Amino acid sequence: MVVIEYNAKFPPDLEWVMPYEETHAWMGTDKHGASLKAFERLGDRLGYSLVATNISGVNAFFVRKDLTQDKFAGPATAETFYNPFRADRIQFANGHPCSSCLKYEKARKIFAENREYKVLIWGTGDVCESLLNKLPDNCMIEAFVETMPDKQEFKGRKVISAESFQEYYDKTDVTIVASTSFADEIEETIETKIGNQENVFFWGTDILEL
Repeated sequence: MVVIEYNAKFPPDLEWVMPYEETHAWMGTDKHGASLKAFERLGDRLGYSLVATNISGVNAFFVRKDLTQDKFAGPATAETFYNPFRADRIQFANGHPCSSCLKYEKARKIFAENREYKVLIWGTGDVCESLLNKLPDNCMIEAFVETMPDKQEFKGRKVISAESFQEYYDKTDVTIVASTSFADEIEETIETKIGNQENVFFWGTDILEL
């Protein structure tokens, strides 16, 4: 048996591996390890099947294929066995949990609260449409953000440029980035504009379900 920690920030269908950096030092961000899908495929190449993950969304369990003999549920994929990171299910907090991984738990609790939240959404494409279909009723959209706006309005709300982001960020409770193709560039822009990303969440990573 092989037991290995996976990075639960990434959804089960996403294969992601942190590129090797000789001088890298972990800074408490989500830039570490690999997604469960990446480990599933690595295990398959090495002759191991993914058979389980623990409920806290930290460890993945692999067994040599010739020993499984239909003893485990299947199929042996990340989609079958993925668990999101759940800080409240870790009894002994003696490790070094990633601060960004904790944002999943924070987002889940925020959107479950019985109060109104003013929300700023970055993106107006297909990913945004997916988010809007699931956005709770307690989320009031103040505006949408586009790096290079090609429209002034979307879904009855104003579309602002990245240059105006900080002004609107200061007037809202939560910012949700609804873009995957340009997520890295948007994250860098937000870091430059406001530095603190405590109330910035990325749909599909920090927020997996609402």
